[in-house]
Amino acid sequence: VSMNKDWLAIGSPYISSSNGMVYMYRNMSTGSNYSWSLYQKVKASGSITGAEFGYSLELNKYTGSHSASMVIGCGNPANDQAYYFELTNSMWTQTFVFVPDYTIQPMTFANYLPYTPTMNVTNGFGKAVSIYGDSVIIGEYLDRSFYEYSGSSQYQQGSVYIFERCDQPYVLFQQVFKSYG
Repeated sequence: VSMNKDWLAIGSPYISSSNGMVYMYRNMSTGSNYSWSLYQKVKASGSITGAEFGYSLELNKYTGSHSASMVIGCGNPANDQAYYFELTNSMWTQTFVFVPDYTIQPMTFANYLPYTPTMNVTNGFGKAVSIYGDSVIIGEYLDRSFYEYSGSSQYQQGSVYIFERCDQPYVLFQQVFKSYG
């Protein structure tokens, strides 16, 4: 669930055979008395079957030009996408799809073989999302696997991405930072 002064978004990730949906409610009153009315049901295009769309979501709390926007993630770790929606022509419309960066980054310790990490295909990208203004933050809790030393147990390492909105044609967001946990 996420709310700002005008909108209430409720994720229902297990509806429709776990494909998921987000219910958008609009505040129909003024002042401090809230009166919510169902406005639209939102689905993702291009997600996998059973993606659990709506598992995580965040409405933009920023009061500027991008206040009517939100980011939505999925609960199924195999989905590997998060979705950006904007209120356009009175409809919530998917305008961007975030995807993970599979580039193998060096470890923060033991940057030598055989301890090179392997990137996980089923990674949990989008299971946690946040947005404020022009910034979108997306978590990926199963980013890569590695061994701390020869013969050690395998560890999972998560990451967080920061995307910034840009005004380039055909590119709505650009990844500006990725950090490992």
